[in-house]
Amino acid sequence: MTSVPQTRTWNLLTDVVAQSGYYKPNATSLQNDFIVEGEQHYVVHVAIGRFTGQVIDRQMEVANE
Repeated sequence: MTSVPQTRTWNLLTDVVAQSGYYKPNATSLQNDFIVEGEQHYVVHVAIGRFTGQVIDRQMEVANE
């Protein structure tokens, strides 16, 4: 992990859930007609420089349960 001064960065932590699957035949909505076959969780960390707006550090890891 990169050591970055906290006062000059924005640190963002995001939990991403990616699902794979398919729609039922004659589907009319994503909420009710999507059949989930697989799901994977990821934790994404991004450090952005407050003054430059550049990405200083990024990390992604699979969150196993």
